[in-house]
Amino acid sequence: QYLEMLDGLVLTGCNLDLDPIRLGMERHPHTRPMPTRREDFDRRLCKLAKEMRISTLAIGAGMQTLNVVCGGTLFQHVPEDVPRGMHHRDSVENCLRHIIDIVPGTRMDKIYGPGEIRVNSHHHMAVDQVASPFRVCATSPDGVIEAFESTTDDWFCLGVQWHPENETASALDMQVFETFLDACQVEEQPTILPMPVRQAA
Repeated sequence: QYLEMLDGLVLTGCNLDLDPIRLGMERHPHTRPMPTRREDFDRRLCKLAKEMRISTLAIGAGMQTLNVVCGGTLFQHVPEDVPRGMHHRDSVENCLRHIIDIVPGTRMDKIYGPGEIRVNSHHHMAVDQVASPFRVCATSPDGVIEAFESTTDDWFCLGVQWHPENETASALDMQVFETFLDACQVEEQPTILPMPVRQAA
């Protein structure tokens, strides 16, 4: 009911992880599962957003949740699960950054344009197999998927592994939100009032 009132949905990240047990994996020592109620709620939001074609921006764990709900899979711990996997999270500092390689012709390519792009990084789980509704539009140097987008024109959906809302984000990252807001715009149709009818004398 409430989702029908929305023009767009932001699936936020957090400092906790999806529970790998629910994904058929054993928990890694570095994994900190989010509360079950939170994960259940986020999964439900993802399912409805897809069904209702609500313009969606998925950030961090929100991107991971959306991918899982739509049929994709995850790496639980990048440094061990990805060959030559780099560290995407610093246990002390919150300002780790790395380069991303953007796929030409994607929405992310239009957002950031040419040149070297660096994004903040604070995660150890990551998207493995991308769900069928999406295509990859950015990766990190070790091949980890950093962004995906919907493959259909009737649903704006953009997932980013970095955090464009964080204080460590760059000015360019604000264009992610601008693109999302543009997709949320609903054209207002002018209200046509009936002409008054004069009563015959």
